[in-house]
Amino acid sequence: MDSAQRGEVALKEGNPTAAIEYYTKALSSTPTSPVYYVKRSIAYHRTRDYESALVDAECSILAALKRGKRELIAEAQLRRAVTLAAMDRIQDAHICYELAHKYGYKGKDLEIHEAKLKTKRKGLDMQDPKMQRNVSDIPDRELPGAETAPTKAEASEEIRAGDATSKIFGTKIEITLPKATPGTKWGGLEGTASTMAPASAEQTAAPAPTQPSSGPANPYSTRGDFFFKKLFKGATPDQQRAMMKSYQESGGTSLSTNWDEVSKERVKVQPPEGMVEKKY
Repeated sequence: MDSAQRGEVALKEGNPTAAIEYYTKALSSTPTSPVYYVKRSIAYHRTRDYESALVDAECSILAALKRGKRELIAEAQLRRAVTLAAMDRIQDAHICYELAHKYGYKGKDLEIHEAKLKTKRKGLDMQDPKMQRNVSDIPDRELPGAETAPTKAEASEEIRAGDATSKIFGTKIEITLPKATPGTKWGGLEGTASTMAPASAEQTAAPAPTQPSSGPANPYSTRGDFFFKKLFKGATPDQQRAMMKSYQESGGTSLSTNWDEVSKERVKVQPPEGMVEKKY
């Protein structure tokens, strides 16, 4: 019997303290398991350690999002809502129950929990601190043990740093790095600089994504594009679809992870500032 199985037995036998210990061991070997986080959240809840229960519920959401499993996201949002309700964060709990519905939670216990919350909400004014919203759909925290993209990198070729620009949008960040020598083709976004001859217009066009043997195509497979490989690998299936569609339809000038937005219409080409789109 492994640690997770022992933790399950401890929960059933009414020993949450032991369950916490077993699920902590299980998470040490599988740090991105949404199920283990939910189970430990339940155990913390039963010891009335609601802060720890909330942290685990939110980590479960992040882990489930990485796996793209709607049923696990729904269960984690329910656990988050139950904990928030116990903390008298009524509006936050209501929002998370709605998210559980959104992701298709099937259990009948959701209606029971919502009925209890409705009773708590009676007579509360929207100005009451309990009715203030303090949560986002996706928890604002890092998942322990999850790989993160590098925060510092060196460009593979010289750039005009003083002319670099960045724009922050709701679902993406655009960074423009002007080349020190216009017309050169880089072997990759980051890495050791290498001497390259000026490239023709055809050579500098955005490369077409290639389709691997299984799964969605990865438009960021060129040598050295480590950041984009990490971003694509860690995205949910819908985010990967959005990245593929936006990249292909915009000719490599736009990258979005918002499938709800991208799926509605063709993504327009967004040439860098000072340049215009040419159709051949």
